[in-house]
Amino acid sequence: MTSVLVVDPNPDNRRAVQQALTASNQFERVLACPNFDAAERELASAPIEVMLVADSLARSHAVIEDLKSRMPALGVVVVREPGDLLDAAGLKALGMDAQTSRSASPMELIASVAKALVASITHSPRHLKKLLKD
Repeated sequence: MTSVLVVDPNPDNRRAVQQALTASNQFERVLACPNFDAAERELASAPIEVMLVADSLARSHAVIEDLKSRMPALGVVVVREPGDLLDAAGLKALGMDAQTSRSASPMELIASVAKALVASITHSPRHLKKLLKD
């Protein structure tokens, strides 16, 4: 099953997304942290397939590019303000695989995680083989 990490400096937003994903019962683990330093520790301590990043942190695309260069199978979803969605070129410029809204329903959150998983497969054939085994 998939493990997800929510990275958001706002504790209320972070908790809401984490609770929605946990309540969906679709993921092995749903972890949360406030920043990229804490995210690095989480990513080093356990396998995480998808990271959801608050739009305020998504502007740090150099950090995201570094993470993805070291972990090509990591899917990344930007969590944006409602109505503030990006086109495909904007997502790619930020190094994101998918996007969702902060006010998204649990099903929309799950769909964005799934989209990031599919995108990560194209970046890592080894990851595809692992998923096919599971």
